[in-house]
Amino acid sequence: MTRRDTTATILGGVIAAWVAIHLAECVGECGGAWGEARPRTAVAVARLAPHLSAARAREIGGAIDAAASAAGLDPVLVAAIAARESSFRPSVLDGTVRGARGEVGIMQVLPGGAALRHAPSGCDQTELACSLATGCGYLAWLRDEGCPGSQWRWVAAYGRRRCPSEAEARQDAATLRARDYYRRVGGAAWRE
Repeated sequence: MTRRDTTATILGGVIAAWVAIHLAECVGECGGAWGEARPRTAVAVARLAPHLSAARAREIGGAIDAAASAAGLDPVLVAAIAARESSFRPSVLDGTVRGARGEVGIMQVLPGGAALRHAPSGCDQTELACSLATGCGYLAWLRDEGCPGSQWRWVAAYGRRRCPSEAEARQDAATLRARDYYRRVGGAAWRE
């Protein structure tokens, strides 16, 4: 057997093992139903936060789907913004670590900030569903009324105290990071 044949045999074995592992994962996750895909948002969360378990990524993805749907937002965009805001770090998600200005939860909602006008009554921002509902409500308000215009502007306005100009929004590092996350996980075209 030549060196090339040995390399091809080893590579073929590695590829076969990888396919077998991922097929087994799909069968487990899809309940044995072939052709059934995992929810798009859960896949996006898993790609943006490889430190999360598959079950936790599905839980967060489902919560994002529900909150984004209620607010009329693209759930993959919400996942990208949540990744930008909290990196899906467990200590941030459970409220034990807060942002530099006291922001809390997956969407890093600022206590006393404008986003709280969109919070469901009596909810705790350290809870996943509450933080997402508040953040999505605020983001939808920015899109529709608070900072209308291009997606650049209203995504940049999330986490700021004001609506930036178009030029300022297109140069904002946090907005560029959200756009890159969005593209990385297969988001639809970034709206101009």
